[in-house]
Amino acid sequence: MNELVKALKNFIVRDIIYIIGGASVIITFLYLFGKIDTIRKETPTAIYLFIAGISYVIGYCIQELFSLFHIVTTASYFKPCAVQKWLYHCLARSEWKEIALNENQLDEAELLIQEKACTDTKADRERIISLMMVGTTMGPCTFVSGILLVIGAIAINLNFCCRPTRVTVNTCFDLKLGITFLLASLLLIILGWIKGMQLMKNTEQLYNRLRENQLPEYG
Repeated sequence: MNELVKALKNFIVRDIIYIIGGASVIITFLYLFGKIDTIRKETPTAIYLFIAGISYVIGYCIQELFSLFHIVTTASYFKPCAVQKWLYHCLARSEWKEIALNENQLDEAELLIQEKACTDTKADRERIISLMMVGTTMGPCTFVSGILLVIGAIAINLNFCCRPTRVTVNTCFDLKLGITFLLASLLLIILGWIKGMQLMKNTEQLYNRLRENQLPEYG
């Protein structure tokens, strides 16, 4: 039962990020077309659940799309480029050293850690994974929201489209907000990179410790 509760907790913590990311894109879209007031307090619970489901799908799809173009990744192994190594050095305050384990060994190490590591160690890893998910999901979703705001502000300014008159049009605010979102998305994507690199390092270190101290048959 305890394992089931832990698994459910991890599922909720990680997957809620998809809902938040997808919801931010939906809200931005509604805002641009002056439909934000369509979400009211008296809206049935079933509608909110449906919106949450759609938000989850949108958040997940955006993350996978950015992964397809190698902008972010949630893979257990990736080879950092020079920029990512430099950012790691700046933020982690230590030089990046290449992982000695290959992709298959890292996958094996993941299973070994789940089986043998103590609760505190697993909790530390879950924190790294959760922060990585924040970066790899919220970064792309915030980028999409920022692009929508910038395009919307430019389109309204050039009279390509127009919001309903009952909505106050403030293209300057929208443009600034969009640029802020784009900058935030860059920081979040960098966070995803750094946490992914930290996770690989953590996996390698724990694997070596478990192999040397607790699993002599691997030596």
